[in-house]
Amino acid sequence: MFTLPSKLLYLVTFLLLLLLAACNKDAGKPFEQQNADSRLVFTIAEQTGQPGSNLAKLKASNGTGVARYGHEENRQHYFIEDGAFRVTTSIIRESSAASQNRAVLGNKEAARMSSSPNAPSSSLLGKNIKYRVVLYDRTSSPATFVSTTLGTVGTPLYVNVDKGKDYDWAVFSFNDETDPGDTHEIVTSGSRDLLYAKGTTGVIPGVSGDQQLYTVPVNVRLQHKLANVSVQITAKNYPARIMGINASLGSGRYFYSNNIDLRTGEFVDEATAIEMNSAIRFRSASRDTTMLADYYTAQFAPISNFFITINNLLIRTNSNVTKSLSSPVRYSWDNVSPTAGERIITKVNIQPVQDISSEKFKILFVGEVSSGVGNQDISGIWQALNSSKNFGPNGTYPTTNLNWNITWRTTTANSFDDILTGNYKMIFAGNKTETSSEAVNLLATYVDRGGTVIWFTETSSFLNDRAVWSRYTGSQASVYSFNSFGATFNQSPTLNGPFGDARGTTFGDDGLFGQAIGNLSTTRVDVLATHGSNTAAAMVWKAKDRNFYYFGDGGMQRYNPQSGPNSTRDPFLLTAAPDCEPRIGPWYNRQDVSNSVVIMNIVAKTIDEVMAREK
Repeated sequence: MFTLPSKLLYLVTFLLLLLLAACNKDAGKPFEQQNADSRLVFTIAEQTGQPGSNLAKLKASNGTGVARYGHEENRQHYFIEDGAFRVTTSIIRESSAASQNRAVLGNKEAARMSSSPNAPSSSLLGKNIKYRVVLYDRTSSPATFVSTTLGTVGTPLYVNVDKGKDYDWAVFSFNDETDPGDTHEIVTSGSRDLLYAKGTTGVIPGVSGDQQLYTVPVNVRLQHKLANVSVQITAKNYPARIMGINASLGSGRYFYSNNIDLRTGEFVDEATAIEMNSAIRFRSASRDTTMLADYYTAQFAPISNFFITINNLLIRTNSNVTKSLSSPVRYSWDNVSPTAGERIITKVNIQPVQDISSEKFKILFVGEVSSGVGNQDISGIWQALNSSKNFGPNGTYPTTNLNWNITWRTTTANSFDDILTGNYKMIFAGNKTETSSEAVNLLATYVDRGGTVIWFTETSSFLNDRAVWSRYTGSQASVYSFNSFGATFNQSPTLNGPFGDARGTTFGDDGLFGQAIGNLSTTRVDVLATHGSNTAAAMVWKAKDRNFYYFGDGGMQRYNPQSGPNSTRDPFLLTAAPDCEPRIGPWYNRQDVSNSVVIMNIVAKTIDEVMAREK
């Protein structure tokens, strides 16, 4: 004969699914698929007459993944080593979600003490990650410390509890394979990833000796108490492997530590700077195409003068060619603002200088002659493309040459007949471009296959023209014609690029006439600029999941160096010939017209995408 002991077996099952990139030990996964939270499940049960009864069991299990994607912003562009590297720096922010920790009972007590778990999860913690479970007895006031128990993900853990008692619990980990410490009051965050959760069990059901078995799961999502600042150096888009790298932080005092009260989860002191070696210790990812280093801080304020210096870099391309830096290069970010639970990636993207000649980047230009088509002097796009200040070995966007392959046509019903067979990478459809019903289908297929279209026909109300663009806005969209000044660009990152940052500037409409689109579906398009007299009408927009760009003015790329700042014509502003560099400047009654900068940034973005696809 055997009897149930007075203590309840507290079965605890941790489902540690972290939603922050640092928690993913698979270095081959991309940053955008990693997340910043975890879910924890306690299961309470009682066992009879066996060693280790009256204890709680802790183990890892699986869950459903939910990917979260970061947003890239503030891109800066560099050209180094005489054409060996074209470098883009940017910053990416990834947010982590928070949830309440709730107790869940698996017996008749469930209706009164619990709710169902519903926390999304993504990345599984490494199998050998260590954590601590701390229990406090709430039957006394204040609650008294009961126990602290070290656990390892994937290994059973047992914790004593008593029936009829009510417990506070806290779980913390540094997301690594070391013991986070047996403290039960204060934890110092240091420079590691601090994960934390707290909760209350409620009164453990039953009484001593009642010979009843109870199961009480408690679902918990671990939260990141610190901000993660990550340094990423990637040559994935070259493509190349990073064979060697030496880099350093601009300061060894960028990051801060603080003390956290385990009972409350709150920081209790002023954050203090962590003195660290400025040398960056990278880890490899994506088959050595990317190098990463993660830092954590308890100071949630902008970091001034944040920069890194790459002292040495050696890459090997897919064709087995090695390239290296001849001297140190410094890269800085002026908007590194750590936030608790957020990951900030300071990214250095190393790319090659592109070859746009022959079939590599073929362009089709269609439109009515008077608004500038192809190689006409009044075509601002033509002038900008053929400037050695903009493209070519020494251009703002370096290419190996200026040998553009451009087909230009005055508009006819057959202008688009060969767009699926002609290997065109980009299409400009200019003023009064004719569109047949066959062309509508060809253009739709071309865009679906990844082609880029700049649509500025200014015939948006024509039946076939409407069929082209309404595929992206929805059929409910309407056309607004106007004869007044153009539109204001918003803060979309699409407007920023190697030729300048056009966010918040102005779109100029040639002759002060154009067509905007209203009643469009913002779930299907990204609005880039709204008209000044009707902010509900989009003068410039882009399809969300396609490279189709709409500009509401057929003359928006007209260029004439003789037109002064008070002119109502020729809003495509360039510096004096022969440089012809895109510029933001005065036109009509505005000081910041930026047509040329926006269009050339789109050209550069398209080259990047095309070359990345064809490697």
